[in-house]
This record gives sequence, C-alpha cells and structure tokens, in this order.
Amino acid sequence: MKLLQTLFSITFLAVLLSSCGKEATVVPQVSSTALSGTSTGGGTGNGTPAPVGSTDYQPLTTGTTWRYQNIQDGKTDTTILTITGKTKVIDAKTFFEIAEKTGAVLDTSYYYKGNNIYISNTQNYTEGIGTAFIYLNDKEDVGYSWSGQAVASNPLVSGTYTGKILEKNISKTILGKLYTNIIHTQIVITLTVLGMPGTVTNDMYVAKGIGIVQADINDGTDITTAKMIDYNIK
Repeated sequence: MKLLQTLFSITFLAVLLSSCGKEATVVPQVSSTALSGTSTGGGTGNGTPAPVGSTDYQPLTTGTTWRYQNIQDGKTDTTILTITGKTKVIDAKTFFEIAEKTGAVLDTSYYYKGNNIYISNTQNYTEGIGTAFIYLNDKEDVGYSWSGQAVASNPLVSGTYTGKILEKNISKTILGKLYTNIIHTQIVITLTVLGMPGTVTNDMYVAKGIGIVQADINDGTDITTAKMIDYNIK
C-alpha cells in the first residue's frame, strides 16, 4: 500500500476494490490545463520542532521532505515525500505536487492550503476515480465539523465525507520523538464501490510547521498506520 493511499484514505478504495479482485487506482479530478511547475522556498529544517514563524500546518516549500513508517497487514515499509515545486490546477485551486517514493515505487499526489483550509487530492492512475477532501481547518475550535464530496462523479464509485476537529494544541510522542502544537482531526468517508457500501475512519494528527505526523485508518476490520520518522522543512 502506497503511503499517500494510507495517509489520505485511498485505503477506503483499496479495501473495497480488493474484495472485487482489483487493486485500487485513482486519478485526480483536474482541470484541462495544468500550470507549469515553479520552484520556490529556502532555508533549512530538521527533525526537531519547527522554528518560530512556521505558522501554518502544511509547509509546501520546494525541497521539503517527510519520511514515514507505514504499517499495514503486519508489514512495515518506509516512504519519502518531497515537494517538487510544481503546481497543478485542480477544481480551480492551485495544488502543490508531492513526489512519493516507497522502495522502487514512485507516485504523485497534491496538497492545497489557503484561507486556513488544507486539502488532499490524489493522482494514481487509470481507473478515472478522483478523490479529494479537506483534512484540516486550522482556525476553528474543537468540535468544528465540515463535509463534502470525496469522490468525483463516477459510474463505479460514489462517496461523501465528514470531518471534525477532535483535539487541538496537543502533544504526541511518535517513534520516540515529541511533537507539539498538534491538531487531531477525524475524517469519516462513506462510499459505494461497484454497488458495495463501506465506511472508513481516518484519524489525522497534523503538527504546526511540520504537517501530518501520524494517520490511523480504520476500515472496521483493520487499522493502517503511517508515522513520522523525520522531516526536513526548507
């Protein structure tokens, strides 16, 4: 299972499609004309808490990397995510491209942030299934909720999601490292794949100035986890 599938609930497609003998593959709902990539950003970062001045919850500066440990079905692997500096217009919003490497496997996904809203949109590959959802609104308080369409109109898949802030300004130790200023959100995705209904709950822990430090996805049978190993914010 690819990390962004783990982090951003493509797991729900994998779980349901696998029962139909298929491997989940998805592409984003993108505009017909993509923006050419640009490179920005400077400075350095390391595996310590983000420096003062990192005021948002998802750095998108070119060259920024995150390294995660993924645990699924008793198997563990490592994924590195890198902000490439390229951008793409998706549903009239400018998203930043993320290159993902797990072993020899390379993938691409996109993040958006604006007006305190953070969105994930996946690209992966042939089935024509786009998936996107807001995973955080950093200005709202505990108890705040939102909802939307998780999957673009598609004859094979339909889906909606609801999100909620469960905790704010918490600390969490992950793989022996303490992270602070974390917002804990929960995304519940309800969908139908090939006529088969399912629900997946995604608990996401997002640290100020760092990004997603842990995600736990529960499909009702198994829990898939991605945990931050280290990061380098440029």
